[in-house]
Parts: sequence; C-alpha cells; structure tokens
Amino acid sequence: MGLDERVMAVHALVALPDRLRAAGFDVEVTDDSNPEFPNNPITVITCRRGPDSQVLFWSHYPDDSGECSLYIANAWAWIKYIHKRRSMLQADVTSIIEQYGGRSSLPGDPSEEV
Repeated sequence: MGLDERVMAVHALVALPDRLRAAGFDVEVTDDSNPEFPNNPITVITCRRGPDSQVLFWSHYPDDSGECSLYIANAWAWIKYIHKRRSMLQADVTSIIEQYGGRSSLPGDPSEEV
C-alpha cells in the first residue's frame, strides 16, 4: 500500500486520460480538493479494467520546470490472485505513464540512467 510518484510535464498530464482510454482502459476523471489545502485543486483519474480500478491523482501546481507530481495508489488485495491481477493493472498503467514522459522522482532510479 502507499503511493508511487512520477513527475510529468503538465501538458502530458492533461493528455493522460485520453492516452489511457486509447490503451483500452475505462477512465473517469474528477476534480477534487484537498481539505487541508482547499485552494489547491486535484485531478483524480480512475482507470478500470474488468473488476479492478487504479487511482491516480495530481495537483495543479507545477514546479519551476513546468512539471507536476502524479501519484499512483499502489494496488493491493488479501487474496493472492486478485493482488496479482491488480498489480498487473498498476504495472500496465504505470507503463503508459512512463511512455509519455512520467519518470520517478527518486534519485538513482534506473529509468533515469542514459
């Protein structure tokens, strides 16, 4: 459980729901706000495949480089075959995010090596 973080350009984040739909996911996009920071809007993207869903969210405030953090709720389930199915869904969604410029914000991440 927990969150994975990817950093993406704002224009790529805005286009992400359409890219996920093109990849065959059922996608729902909603705008929300964080009760602790009511002036900071959040976009929530829910991707569905079969009975499982994957939740992503991002804040609308880019850093100096024009990028925002995208958070991926980690898949989890008690039952092993459901956990495996949800983990595969998360991996597929994360793969699409990375195809379109999403990268880990952690230092020393192998995806940042040239």
